[in-house]
Amino acid sequence: MGEEREDCNTHRCPVDGQWGAWSPWSSCSQTCSGGSRIQHRVCDSPASAYGGETCPGPASQTMECGEPCQNIPMTTMNSKCHKASSSPFQAGCHCADGKVLQDGECVDPPLCRCTYQTQEVPPGAVLPYNECNNCTCVNGNMECDTAPCPVDCGWCPWSIWGECSKTCGAGVRSRYRSGDNPPPQNGGKMCEGPATDIDPCNTQPCEVSLVGWSDWTNWTSCTATCGNGLQYRYRECPEGETCDGDAMEETVCYAGICVYHGNWGAWSTWTTCSASCGTGFTARQRECNNPAPSNGGKFCEGSATEGVQCNMGSCNAHLCENITGSVYDDCGPACPRSCEDMSACVWSCQPGCYCPSGLVLNENRTACVDASACSCLDLETDTRHPPDSVITKDCNQCVCKNGQFSCTGEQCEVPGGWCYWGAWSKASCQGSCDSLQTRQRVCACPAPISQEGMCADVHSLEEGYGVQQEKAPCEPYNPCPVDGNWTEWSGWSGCEQCMAGSEFRTRSCANPPPQHGGEECTGNHTMSRPCQVDTELCGRE
Repeated sequence: MGEEREDCNTHRCPVDGQWGAWSPWSSCSQTCSGGSRIQHRVCDSPASAYGGETCPGPASQTMECGEPCQNIPMTTMNSKCHKASSSPFQAGCHCADGKVLQDGECVDPPLCRCTYQTQEVPPGAVLPYNECNNCTCVNGNMECDTAPCPVDCGWCPWSIWGECSKTCGAGVRSRYRSGDNPPPQNGGKMCEGPATDIDPCNTQPCEVSLVGWSDWTNWTSCTATCGNGLQYRYRECPEGETCDGDAMEETVCYAGICVYHGNWGAWSTWTTCSASCGTGFTARQRECNNPAPSNGGKFCEGSATEGVQCNMGSCNAHLCENITGSVYDDCGPACPRSCEDMSACVWSCQPGCYCPSGLVLNENRTACVDASACSCLDLETDTRHPPDSVITKDCNQCVCKNGQFSCTGEQCEVPGGWCYWGAWSKASCQGSCDSLQTRQRVCACPAPISQEGMCADVHSLEEGYGVQQEKAPCEPYNPCPVDGNWTEWSGWSGCEQCMAGSEFRTRSCANPPPQHGGEECTGNHTMSRPCQVDTELCGRE
């Protein structure tokens, strides 16, 4: 008797989403005081599919960063000091090229410590980033490996048993499972074991009929190249015979796991702008489900989310009604913004009323004007001069144009001036006596234009700058021991005429005296000798 079969439980198993690794922390938004860092992660290890749960928790997190701002001490000889100007450099001395500041000292970048998850770590330290990646402290920054971690294949539950292939004579039945719970990703292991399980059934012998159907042919090849397909076999009823049952049978066959590469679905609509006025953020997302990757197929390339800024108009436009031509901005345009900025400008993000491109605020900040209407500020005298006025600076003529002085380019002699003394160098104070510490200063405040303007008392030239050096005993002072030495002998004390006795002479341990633990003089400090009596002279008396 023939059988009919049909597939069942062919829907895919749910796959719950799992977070991928956190991205490295972004750079600090401020160089000091009050900045922040951000890091992100994506729900793709694996992504949720077939009705599975999405990843719990946030997709990004932030942390505060930036040390308190402080003045940088002058620690190097070859740094230059500048007046306040439109240059982005601040006044003061800076570390030499190839050096960076750490704890008030200029050091090589490979000696810098790093901050990792709010903790300081030494240079070269290697710390775990996630279950398969590490971070290394290099030149003051944590460099992290971000390779995606392997995800091993997992089996779905077995399907129910199919019907037996025969009603008698030892048939077989089969059941199936798929390896996509989750599928292997990023070099993860393939599922171990068979995807098909076959079990014997209806093993009782069939009744033998002397007439009727011919024997069944062999099963045809599977109709599928992967996944589930069908196989067929046939039999014939002899001419003139009446045979019960079907002339064809079919059975389900399995041709191995089908590998499906992921493809992106359509983008969602943009979310509502996060701000009702000013600048906000809007985002949209898409899922890798058209189809979702399975059985080791590749995940979709690209990002599952994208965001852009949205501008809902200024929240403070009414604040600029009294400044003709200005508009409110949360940060402000680039320099210059006003006539006062034309001579020197240090940009910073500040909310306020600003002029459109090509115009600047006038001196009393009541209207937007063209730069040609701006006066010019002489930074040396703190005096403003009207447009087109001419002043003399050193040996050059300067004309006020567009808020700035344009001067002839004659090179004027500038007498050099000594900069502040640098810190004392104590390298020679270690382990020796009578040591001296040194410090130096350079003729660069200002630097002379030529050798005629060089500072007085220059000891040497380094990189074209005059250098003066000063020495002083180390602190605390560690004098060397001084051994004592005898002075010259004094004259003999003398003898009384015609009297027997002795005369003396002395010396002292004071040339020099022993000091700072030095040795005392050896020998006697007095010497005597007998007096000589003139017997002829003294005998007559």
